[in-house]
Amino acid sequence: MEIVDLLGRSNEFEATFRELALSDAPYHAAIGNMMVDLLDSLRRDPFDGTVHASHHPDLGSPELWLQYSVPNGSSVMITVSVDRPDYGPLTNGLPRFHYRLAYRLGDSTDHLPTEHRTPVLQEAHDFIRHAILATHGHS
Repeated sequence: MEIVDLLGRSNEFEATFRELALSDAPYHAAIGNMMVDLLDSLRRDPFDGTVHASHHPDLGSPELWLQYSVPNGSSVMITVSVDRPDYGPLTNGLPRFHYRLAYRLGDSTDHLPTEHRTPVLQEAHDFIRHAILATHGHS
């Protein structure tokens, strides 16, 4: 799968997450590493398509936005962030982070987005792949 910057800014979205992964603050580094791992996993996916990406850096945890369209006009918008339970347990002084994922097919605001939360990289990858394939009428 090819992932390119939606605005043609030389993958600025990815640089943000890679920089976060190098943070001296373990909390921010953990978030950055999870996002970098997900991007790397998606790039290894054999799906032969291009996904456009951008990010929203001004949130508590930067959010990744992925957009995929097919020639017939079908599209999907996927949002990914790394989240944690508000009062969850800590491991080595850090919360147990999970991916928070959502997607919405087309421009429809009639339906709630499909959402999923998981700490497992492969599950996050599979959720995104499912969302993309849904634009083709597959699941």
